[in-house]
Amino acid sequence: MSLAATFLAAALALMPAPSPAWGESGEVFEARMAMIAGSVEKAVLKAPERSRFQLGLAVLTVFWGESRFAPRIHSGEKLGDGGAAICMGQHHRLKLSETDWLALGGVDEAATVRCAQATANALVSAWWYCQARDTRATYAEAFVLYGTGQTCQARESRWEPIFKDRAAKWRSLVYSCKKGPSACLPWGKA
Repeated sequence: MSLAATFLAAALALMPAPSPAWGESGEVFEARMAMIAGSVEKAVLKAPERSRFQLGLAVLTVFWGESRFAPRIHSGEKLGDGGAAICMGQHHRLKLSETDWLALGGVDEAATVRCAQATANALVSAWWYCQARDTRATYAEAFVLYGTGQTCQARESRWEPIFKDRAAKWRSLVYSCKKGPSACLPWGKA
């Protein structure tokens, strides 16, 4: 079975329906979420096979935490961090050319894969950095470094509750989804 089915179930556990503010029908939302799940699967294929499941769920957790999968953020129409962050991963330009940075936004599959790949790369880099400081570090600590660029410890951040929530959601997805797509339950239904 492909990881995309599990990633779709996880994404729908995080965000079961579109926000009414989006003006997006349920069918369009579900199709977009399926495309996001497939894009995340493609983005993690370069990772070692044993890491793909947790990394893909970490990417989805970041997408949910940074954008709630909102279509205007997904498309790049709405930029975060005062206009400095693009796509559902909320990437800053950093070392990217403006063209490459802008290419992270878009609701087509190619742009979504680029955004997911950039998110996966940043999470893996953060994981390695945090692991070098504490061998017990997981993606929970990587989320903190991803979001702050400064620390792996949620308690050292002014956004401690946000990072702890992301870590809890990711751990819950890892635990519940390891049994397959049907095991990924929306929050509060376990």
